[in-house]
Order: sequence, then structure tokens, then C-alpha cells
Amino acid sequence: MRFCIRIFGVFGQALYSKKTEKKIEYKPEIIKVLRKIRNAYTANPYLGLCYWFDEFEKHVCEGHLVICEELIKEVQEQGCQLFSHEQKFINNFKGVLYLRKGIDHQLKKQYSQAKSNYLNSLAIQKSTGYKACEGQVMEALTLLEEEELSGQSDPYLSEIGNKLTMVRASEAFLCSRLESMNENHCQIILAAVERNLVKPIIHAFKTGDALSRMMSMATLYRFKKIKDVDVLLNGLQDHNWFVRWRSAESLGQYKEYAHLSVSMLCNALKNEIDPEVSIAIAGSLEKVGNSSATSALVLKLDDSDVDVCISSVNALSKIGNRKALFKLYKSLDGNNSFSNNYVKLAQKAIENIEKRYPLPKIIHFDTYRLLSNKKSLQMTNVYLKDESVICIARLSNLSSDIRLRLHCTKYDGTTVFQKEGLYDELKIDASTFSSIQNNLSDNSLNPFIELHNYEPETRIDSHSNQEEKKKRNFF
Repeated sequence: MRFCIRIFGVFGQALYSKKTEKKIEYKPEIIKVLRKIRNAYTANPYLGLCYWFDEFEKHVCEGHLVICEELIKEVQEQGCQLFSHEQKFINNFKGVLYLRKGIDHQLKKQYSQAKSNYLNSLAIQKSTGYKACEGQVMEALTLLEEEELSGQSDPYLSEIGNKLTMVRASEAFLCSRLESMNENHCQIILAAVERNLVKPIIHAFKTGDALSRMMSMATLYRFKKIKDVDVLLNGLQDHNWFVRWRSAESLGQYKEYAHLSVSMLCNALKNEIDPEVSIAIAGSLEKVGNSSATSALVLKLDDSDVDVCISSVNALSKIGNRKALFKLYKSLDGNNSFSNNYVKLAQKAIENIEKRYPLPKIIHFDTYRLLSNKKSLQMTNVYLKDESVICIARLSNLSSDIRLRLHCTKYDGTTVFQKEGLYDELKIDASTFSSIQNNLSDNSLNPFIELHNYEPETRIDSHSNQEEKKKRNFF
């Protein structure tokens, strides 16, 4: 009876030990982390692995080493499919875990355990080829040797533990998978969006097919900060209208890149034939543009799509300069086929432009004949042609080598315009003068001449009050 009981006892212990080997008792905090990863993996395998990488990095930095060990077991034993070159990510993390364990042992003055973990970490990091990680382990080993000799700990050891160097595995993993045409690029892009990783999305745009480019550009719009703005600028030239549309909308979010994007947006707008893309470009110029976009926006005032015209008018209302006034005034002549709403918007744009560019009151015109008598030149009219000042004057007894200076000032004495040179350098050619003469009696705005007249009441060597009309830029 005793013999039988003894045999049963041994056999029973063996059975019990086999059962306990298969049974894993997870702590609640481990269950929470594993459940998060597994749920993500079920929905999107790429996202699940990104969660694994991110969770390991988080917990090893926080010193939750038991959780990290379970994460290593999870990725190795639960069938997560990794390519051979991706296994380096896992090995890198193993090496980091050994390093963190070694630091904890050294802080407790357990030098032999610390050295053992450091050496294990060093061997792993050498095999992965990540030099930065290997260098950090070498630093810890050096600190250990110094502490063993001096008996004094270095505070830098804790700093190493708080700033562990690891490969950015999530980004590298997703970019690596995008290189293969057998992978689901859409799910990879979605995983990158979920983890706020811009680099894989840009990689998908540069290397993917039309669907990948469309999806990448659509998702980039969600990010408020992109360092590689070139991908958006290149998207403006894509043959797919959706990519161009989303690129234009995204550029409207980045005022800090306006010095790069405005000229590209203007060129794109001039050549764009799709109305939806044109509307998006005009909207982005309204947000990040400046007066340099006026010419491109004016071209779209003749577009056959009224919504394109309205978006251009709205942009001009906010950023346009006086170069837009001729086309805007023309839209008020009653001959356009657009809605009353468009006319009201054009009126508002004219008001805003003229308010932004008020006329400086020029009260003082002095023209000096530097080497002769002032009275040999008498001013009769001053015109502004585009961005030039044209003076119509009566001349007498002037030779071609006489130097002249025109000096215009405001009330406060601030110089608005000053020009000096030889008579032959300052005079305009006959064709320009003929055009001016033909427009002197024409009060309407002309797209080529666009004259605005100032008529000094007295001779040039005296002060004259000028009536405020339309402002021009003086050069």
C-alpha cells in the first residue's frame, strides 16, 4: 500500500509540474499591455508590432523590466512574423534590457551581476551593428570599472538609465515593409497614422503606386508639423488630381514654409485646369501667401468655374495688391455673367486692397537741376505707371549731360521716392509717352498703362498740396 502511494505521488508530482509549466500567471499590468498589443495586431498586424515596439521602449525606460521580459517572450513565442533583418530590432531591445538590468545591479552595488549583464548587452549590440547602442554599453562598463576601484558611484550612470539609446523600430519596421510589393501598403500607412509616424507615410508617397500616393497625401493633411515639405511641393506636380488637391490643402497649414511654397503654389495655379485643385491652391495662398501671389490669382478671375473665381477673389481680398484692381473693377461693369454674390465679394476685395494700400499724401515735389538753374525745368504733371513715377515736364536749355533729381516727400518729411541721374537716363521713350498721351483723358483703368495723375499747382521748386487718390508702390 505504501509502495503504491509512493509511485502515485511521484507520478502525480510529474503531472502537476507539466501542468504548471504550461500555465502562465500574468500580473494585471502585464495583461493590460499584452491585451492592447494583441487587439491591435488582430485588426492590423503592422499596427500590433508598432505597439509592441513602443510599449517595450516605454517600459524599459520606466524600469518595468518584468513587463519587458514578457514582451520579449510574446514576440518570440506567439507567432509574430518578422523577417530576418527585422529580428535585429528585437535583438537590439534585448541588449537594451540587459543594459538596464546591469545599471540596476550596479546601483545596488552588485558589481558581478552588473558586469555580466553589461557583457551580454555588449555582445548583442555588436551583433546588431548599432554603434550608438554599443557605445552606451561601453560607457556603463567604464563607469563600473571606475566605481569598483574608487568605491564611489557616478551620477552619470543614472542618466544613462534614463536616456537609453534604442533603434526607432516602428519607423524602420514600417519603411522596411513598404519596400515589398507583397505587403498591404494601405494597412502600413494606417498604422503609421495611428502611431503619428510621418516618415513611413512620406516613404509610401515616394515609392508607392497611385493608391499609396493618394492615401499618403490624404493622411499627411492630418499632421500639423512636417519637416520634409518637399513631398508636399512635389505633390503639386503629380498627375493625379487628388494628390495635387491634398498637397495644396496641406501647404496651407505651414506658414513657416511660405518662402518655399508661395512661388510653387502660384506656378501651379497658373497651369492648373482642375477646378477643385485651383480652389484649394487659392485657399492656401489666402492662408500663407502674400502680395506676390496677386498676378497668379488675377489670372483665375477669368476662369469658367464661378467657384474658382470666388476663391480667387477671396484670396485677393486678403493678400492682393493694387495690380488686381483693374480686373476687379472690370467685374463691376455689369457685363459679367457671375452672381450678385461674386460682385459683392469683388467690391469688398477692392475696398480691402485700397485700405491696405492707402495713398501716402505727397506734398513736396522738388526737381533739382544739379549743375544749372532750377527754373530751366518746370513740372506740369506727375503720373504713376504700374510701379514707376512718370513726370511730364517742360524743359528749356538742358543738355544731355545735365544731372537731375526728383525728390518726393510726405507730410512728415519721409522720402517716398527719390531718383537721380542724367537727363538721357531719366527720360522715357517716345512710344511710352505716346501711350501716356492717349490715356490722359481716359479715367478708366487700363491694364497696360493704369495712370494715376498728380497735378502740382505750382512750379517744381515750391511746395504743393496733393489730392489723395490711389496708392502705388514707389521704386
